[in-house]
Amino acid sequence: MAQYGILLATTSGEVWVTSSSTPIALQARKTAALQGTSGFNTQVTHTFTAGQPVVAFVHCTVEVEITQKISGNTITVDFLRPGGTGTAYVYFFSIFPQTKPDYGLAVWDASGTLILTNETRTLSDVVTLGTAGVDASSGYNINTTRAGKWACMPVMLGLITGVISSGGQPLPYAAIYKSMAKLEGSNTRIYARPQTTPTGSLQNVAYSNMRNVIMAINCANYD
Repeated sequence: MAQYGILLATTSGEVWVTSSSTPIALQARKTAALQGTSGFNTQVTHTFTAGQPVVAFVHCTVEVEITQKISGNTITVDFLRPGGTGTAYVYFFSIFPQTKPDYGLAVWDASGTLILTNETRTLSDVVTLGTAGVDASSGYNINTTRAGKWACMPVMLGLITGVISSGGQPLPYAAIYKSMAKLEGSNTRIYARPQTTPTGSLQNVAYSNMRNVIMAINCANYD
């Protein structure tokens, strides 16, 4: 614990102690227009402070394959082959100097960097969906619905393989299960979605479950 400063805690119990720690906070919220046309692909990129952590959470109004990569201090979220016309919302969180508000609370660290204000939207109350290591409730078996608008971290959850038999030459099939947070009415369904679907009857099916979890946030805290 720091020798001086203040102690702040969230309603769920997370504690930040200044001046020895800095909270990760919303740095940008970006959107992408999705189109259900063949071969459609679009990207959302964000530049963050070099040497700092970064994490993205994504919410979509239609099904779409989502991939994420980090190169240097740029994070890119790709959206491929949407199932229709819709919108993707991407929330980027990182550690970065805050802007001093006209009034309210402001906290500086020992080096003089402004790290927290009353306008900072810190990453808190992250929900873990699934039970790590339990096959029936983890990895590609995660499928849950939450009221309101939620976003989840892009993550690989498993793999499906097989052979497509459609009357001609048998073809190999493989698809990665990825996390998806999709709007359904006034709720959000969070589940594992295969990146592609077979074009014919699938035989000799095999599954590989990563038995991991999905991390999600309530978008109402950041919109």
